Amino acid sequence: MTDSPSDSPASSRELVRQPVRWPWVVAVLLCSGLGAVPALADLAEHVWSAESPGLPPWAVLALSASAIELAYLVYLAQFPQRSAFHCVAFVLLIIAMAYASLLGLTLLANQDSQVLRWLGLGTSLGATRAWCFFMTSLTSASALLVERFSPVR
Repeated sequence: MTDSPSDSPASSRELVRQPVRWPWVVAVLLCSGLGAVPALADLAEHVWSAESPGLPPWAVLALSASAIELAYLVYLAQFPQRSAFHCVAFVLLIIAMAYASLLGLTLLANQDSQVLRWLGLGTSLGATRAWCFFMTSLTSASALLVERFSPVR
């Protein structure tokens, strides 16, 4: 009895290159890009203004979250395996949880809250609430799309 090459353990361990499925790429790019828009606007204002006190911490955190999402998009494009899709969906849900926590903070805190003042968000709570709700929804939907389009093995 001879073993066929497809039955050997080595061939079952080889990586099979999956074609790129565009819905999750678009979802993560959209989530990362839109999450950075207000922070990039604040960064541009900081760069062009001579009297700028500095970049507020919320902008640094938003740019960091966008950079993390882009890094995980590259990771997912290089290793399109089911475990990588789970990992990226988990990271996206963590970022969505951070946006949801900030939404809850803006809903429960006063205008003169120390945390909101430290983050630099004390001036426009209405816009911050809307942005956090939008980003929580978008990031959660992106995590769902990443999980939905993961390869089944």
